[in-house]
Amino acid sequence: MYYGNQGRIGTTSNGDDTFLLFDDFEGAAGMNPDAGKWNAIKKGSTNAVVELDGSGNLKLSGESDIISSGNIESISTFDNDIAVHLKRYSDNPYYRHISFGNGTIVDENGGSSDWWTTRYEDGYTVYIQSDVDPMFLYKMTSGSEFLLDEYSSPPLHGNWHEYEFIYDHDGSIKGSQAPEPDGSWNMLVQAEDTTHLDNMKHLLVTQGEYSTGNGGMSLIDVIFIRNHISVEPDWGSPDTEEQMGHETHIWDAIINISETGGIKDNVIFGEKEDSIDGLDGYDVPKAGFPPQPYIYAWFDAGLSYPYDKLWHDYRDYPDDYEIWNLSVIWAPSDYVTPTDVTLSWDTDVLNGSEYNSVFLCNDTGVPLENMLLNSSYTFNCSAMAPHNFQIICSIVSLEHDFMIPLSSGWNLMSLPSDESVDKENISVYYSGANHTWQEAVDDDVIIGFIYDWSESGQNYGFTDMLFPGQGYWMYAYSECDLWVPVSGNDGDHIADLSTDWNLVGLPYDEPVDKDNLVIYYDGTDYNWTEAVDSSIIIGFIYNWNETGQNYEFTDVLNPGEGYWIYAYYECILKKEVI
Repeated sequence: MYYGNQGRIGTTSNGDDTFLLFDDFEGAAGMNPDAGKWNAIKKGSTNAVVELDGSGNLKLSGESDIISSGNIESISTFDNDIAVHLKRYSDNPYYRHISFGNGTIVDENGGSSDWWTTRYEDGYTVYIQSDVDPMFLYKMTSGSEFLLDEYSSPPLHGNWHEYEFIYDHDGSIKGSQAPEPDGSWNMLVQAEDTTHLDNMKHLLVTQGEYSTGNGGMSLIDVIFIRNHISVEPDWGSPDTEEQMGHETHIWDAIINISETGGIKDNVIFGEKEDSIDGLDGYDVPKAGFPPQPYIYAWFDAGLSYPYDKLWHDYRDYPDDYEIWNLSVIWAPSDYVTPTDVTLSWDTDVLNGSEYNSVFLCNDTGVPLENMLLNSSYTFNCSAMAPHNFQIICSIVSLEHDFMIPLSSGWNLMSLPSDESVDKENISVYYSGANHTWQEAVDDDVIIGFIYDWSESGQNYGFTDMLFPGQGYWMYAYSECDLWVPVSGNDGDHIADLSTDWNLVGLPYDEPVDKDNLVIYYDGTDYNWTEAVDSSIIIGFIYNWNETGQNYEFTDVLNPGEGYWIYAYYECILKKEVI
């Protein structure tokens, strides 16, 4: 597994010690590539070129004007959960292919004559055309190819380009090109396919030749293969690839962005032990806007151009509070039509971080989605204008023992405890942090009043004190959580019921089923059914649906919630003690 630092790609020896496969192609001009790592394969002509150029590059080409190709094939094989990196220069737009597969090496048609294209009969191939044709991602099965994805604007030839190709353990395939120095271009092909997931596969790198002007030469500066779960190093220019260290992989999360028409993008955020909260080798700038239509996302860390828009945004580990500023823009072909956009992420990754609170918020910090519990958020995205979000990560002090979630609108709640609580001793959690009651009121998160119910007068009133066994109405302008203390309660008492309607709560931190309720009346304990049959209480329990803002029936009392119960006589509501 690769564990590199934020520095440049290392020397051959360090690369060999660090990667699953590494080669920076150092050696004298005309030498063959390292036979311990590569098979040099010439197809269609023995005059095809597979040799070092003496400047730290591998040169690949077919024979001029002869249908042929120069190729290298890895000696080692790999199954999945890998990332392949290479830096490549080509002087011609055609037949620059990368394959990952097994079985016989075949031509474009699955045969053995049209060697301007070379690939495996089983596996995957990325056709890196440029200038004239799209970039294609194909699956090959028994020599036949099946198109998985394509990108319409590949990179121009005549420049060095950096590529990453990932085949993940779940069959996710992604090919991407690193940003240009001026941040002007971005490319991505991706697909899901498990056909060859568990097969051991070689890497094959090809430069083909068809005729004059249709082929040419490629230079490969470096290739390395790492486990996908580890982080890639920062790319350096060919003359600065010198230092390799050691880094402990901490966490990184991918935010996948997609719209209803299938257009996608992604960004990555996370933490490393040797990263800093500023520009470092882990931060990767986002390239410029692609041709329309597109969906385009980036992080804004307040850095200078070209790092003003980040594709990868890493921070120092560990920390107790961080904010990532995320922006998303939708650019349709007609410049005006909106679309629904979904942001999705892996909750397991975020739960593996040091934070116990991770919220997707709007640009003012109002929570939209709990990213530790839910894996996606969908919104309607207007065209041609950035939609801004914050990802707020924090470590919340849990000095309060029980959380009562409040939805936007009216909430019917109660204390899950047998001790009274003043509202000023309730913490309100929102925007990634705990706040006092008054702060929540001042920030327009909740209304400042708590409404209680008078059983004797059968009317509402205001209260600043919450008592066990009673239900209360609260209004929240936005979703938040109340944190209240919980003390141990080993008793059986729930609430004293008056004649008429009663608003009750469960003063325990575990649910109680209706069948486990006891009604004490006139010196006798009745179970729920007996009490109903004896006309002591009505047979229904009413709870409040915060989402629909309506009443429903329930057969279970849950801690933190309030309920309506009607009694024909004064009695006591208890629970069975098992």
